[in-house]
Amino acid sequence: PQPEPLGGLLALLGALYTEGPEIKAVAISGGLQNYHGMLTHWAALVPHDACVPGMLTAGDLSDLSAALAPKPLRLAGLVDHLCHRR
Repeated sequence: PQPEPLGGLLALLGALYTEGPEIKAVAISGGLQNYHGMLTHWAALVPHDACVPGMLTAGDLSDLSAALAPKPLRLAGLVDHLCHRR
């Protein structure tokens, strides 16, 4: 299985930057666990279109998820940078 984090990343960013009560909850399935793992291993199997330049200078996906509080957030079937399910 190849990680497909783009959809999950768009859901997180969309919920973060949408003002008002339109977003009730965020659910992500099969997304990337974090971007930090890509920096700690010589192999990264993450598609290039899901790499946001400069993102790690602002924080990782956990920081992005925490910024959505108190909205409900469901993360299921996450994979790491080597496609291992977590």
